[in-house]
Amino acid sequence: MDKSKIEAIIAQNADKITTINSKPMTWEEIKKTYPHQVVGLTSCEPNDINFKTAVVKYTDATTPYDIMELLSLSEDIFMISTSIDDNSNLILFP
Repeated sequence: MDKSKIEAIIAQNADKITTINSKPMTWEEIKKTYPHQVVGLTSCEPNDINFKTAVVKYTDATTPYDIMELLSLSEDIFMISTSIDDNSNLILFP
């Protein structure tokens, strides 16, 4: 899907998007604050996978997951579930 179509869908669904923009948080803080949610992270320092701190911009509790996917394609958003264990295994039934 090209970027203009993605942006058009996002614009059509603007009323469903809630931007959080938390303070920079560690992974432990994010998991505690947003338990069992998919979070959309930005400002991941030093990088997306091995960040020390990140800012939570969206969660699937406040923005539909499919819209978050589109936002991750149009913005610099890293999506991850907070329902994972210390070995990066997804916890399906907490």
